[in-house]
Amino acid sequence: MKLYHYVTKGNNVLDVGLLSISKNPKTDITYYTKRSGAKTHKGVCAWMEKCFKGRSRSIRCFTTPLQWTKKV
Repeated sequence: MKLYHYVTKGNNVLDVGLLSISKNPKTDITYYTKRSGAKTHKGVCAWMEKCFKGRSRSIRCFTTPLQWTKKV
């Protein structure tokens, strides 16, 4: 099975690999601060772990390529 992961331009995946939220303190946590109520990277990671053990250490992958549209 192939897995696909999409990253933003200017990333350093080839140098450091795919990083989970807990391993990447530079990640944009805005989405998660709204959901969790946490204000810091550490707080968001703690909230994620409380919701589902290991969640802050996971990465998002897709089993099929994205179908590009005008919105994506």
